[in-house]
Amino acid sequence: MSKLPGGEPVSILRLSLHGRLVGHLAGYRSGRNILLFASDFAREQNRPTLSLITHPSFPNSEELLSRDWMRYQRLHPLLSNLLPEGALRTLLAQNLKVHIPWRLIRSHLKDTLDRARTHWPQTLRELPMLEQHQQQLRRHWQLLHEDFQIDGS
Repeated sequence: MSKLPGGEPVSILRLSLHGRLVGHLAGYRSGRNILLFASDFAREQNRPTLSLITHPSFPNSEELLSRDWMRYQRLHPLLSNLLPEGALRTLLAQNLKVHIPWRLIRSHLKDTLDRARTHWPQTLRELPMLEQHQQQLRRHWQLLHEDFQIDGS
C-alpha cells in the first residue's frame, strides 16, 4: 500500500498477459478503482486478447484502451468476471480477512428476505413438522431484529 501526494492510500496491481504488460489496477481505500492500460499494449496490433472489446479488430478498441477505466466500489466487468463467485469468493474473503461491504449485500439480502416473507409461512404450514416445533420457529423469528423478522402465521 502506497500513499499518493494527496495522502490517500492506494494499492497497485500490475497486470500482465502472456508475459506482456497490460497495465495497472489502482485501488483506493475510498473504493475507487482505476484500470490504466500500458501505452505499449494499447498501440500493439499483435497484442494478446484480453477481451473482445480490447482486440485490435474491435471497433474503437484503440480509443477504449487510451482511456482510464474508473469504477467506484466495483471492478470493471472485464476484471470482475475473472474473480471467483459464491462460496469460493466467501472463503477467499474470510481467508484474506476482508469483508464484503454492507451496501453491496443489502439489496441481495432484502430480496432474499422479501421472498422468505412471501413463501415461508405457507412452506412452514406444509412441512411435516410437529406443531410445537413450528411454534418454536415462530417465537424465534419474533426475537430477531425487526429487519429480519418473518411472520410465520
